[in-house]
Amino acid sequence: RQAKVLASFIEGVKEPQKFLAAADRAYAAGKPLILIKSGRSEEGSAASAANTGMLAGSYAVQSAIFRQKGIVHCEDLDEWLETIEMFRIARPVSGGGIGMIGISGGENAVVVDQAAEIGLAFPPLSESGRAKLAAALPWYARPENPIDPTGSNAGNEKAYIECIGILADEAHLDVILVSQDSPAAFDLPVAKATVEAAKRTGKCIVFFNNFSGPWNPEIVSMLREAGVPYLQGVRGSLSAVKAFIVTRLGDIGFLFG
Repeated sequence: RQAKVLASFIEGVKEPQKFLAAADRAYAAGKPLILIKSGRSEEGSAASAANTGMLAGSYAVQSAIFRQKGIVHCEDLDEWLETIEMFRIARPVSGGGIGMIGISGGENAVVVDQAAEIGLAFPPLSESGRAKLAAALPWYARPENPIDPTGSNAGNEKAYIECIGILADEAHLDVILVSQDSPAAFDLPVAKATVEAAKRTGKCIVFFNNFSGPWNPEIVSMLREAGVPYLQGVRGSLSAVKAFIVTRLGDIGFLFG
């Protein structure tokens, strides 16, 4: 009863009706089933059959059934793990607008490119939001979403708290992303700023590392305690965010992928 999320790695389904009935029970209980299914390619399907002694079935058909049943279907292990973390920790969402503060303009561009490929967008700020951001950042910074705080604010807790707050105050932004390189010299102060900003808003805030790799346990612990998921890797993190929003709200207009 205490479980919030159900996760499964499957190679094939021997008893489809029982499996789908279990998925229906999970959905009715409000507990997302996050699944990874091997055997997507013809070769992978053959490997699954060899290992389990049964045919894995059509991957495309099974994917469609998973969507119909509200099952969150992940494409690889990294995405699976990040999606589990997202569903386990993240606050509820009431809409799909995404705001972000990153580490640099260049890395923000990488995130935006990846987001566009999977069907996520960063809507522009309101005039009021742009004015507040322009006042908070150096004169040479662009007051836009995603935010590039510029190198002058690297590790500046006060600046990050203010910028995250500006994003959170935008009525059309429902998920606020904090994109960082971690571990790094300034990831701890940025994490502390994220926790402080999370105390001042009820919106869903997500901290993600642009790399998949080692992490600082202190950062992970403090973020989780504040209801902020710690995700790793740009594509895996964004895929987890998209899955979370779509599952909670349905396939809404801001998603074009």
